[in-house]
Amino acid sequence: MGERHGPVDERSYISSQELEQMVKDGLQRFYERRIANLASLRPADLLKRKKPYLLKALGLQNASDLVEELLRQYITASDEAIFGDAFVEPIALAVSSDADFYIKLVRLMQEYPREHRRAFEKEWNRAINRLGRYLLTEFADAEGNINWEKLVAFNSGLSAPEETKQ
Repeated sequence: MGERHGPVDERSYISSQELEQMVKDGLQRFYERRIANLASLRPADLLKRKKPYLLKALGLQNASDLVEELLRQYITASDEAIFGDAFVEPIALAVSSDADFYIKLVRLMQEYPREHRRAFEKEWNRAINRLGRYLLTEFADAEGNINWEKLVAFNSGLSAPEETKQ
């Protein structure tokens, strides 16, 4: 499996088929957790975590762009932790040092991520709709303009929107 570093033990002799199955299982865990992460995300919690004044500075003016950027930032940050925990670490623990470890992982992923992506995109769209509805209900005027001051006040804990059904 490539150049070995450090002591050799029984973990050094994992077969290609076993490694491929570990990659498949790791991707399954990764996507299950990232989908569950999106499904459980509450719009108010997301708006509390992200900095709306940065989004305003980026020139975002419509709810759709704002929602997509908020979710993109959120999922990027959470994916790094989930990927390491659900995918890389379990596989790395089973394989002694291998100079080509990450190259092998990429090769063994094959088309499996694409298969999982469809389910993720379905949940992504639900999250966009939930957040969009909440954002427009709580932080937009009758004409559909985002009330940035109200959003910043909410984010900083200065005020809370009225409870609405999500």
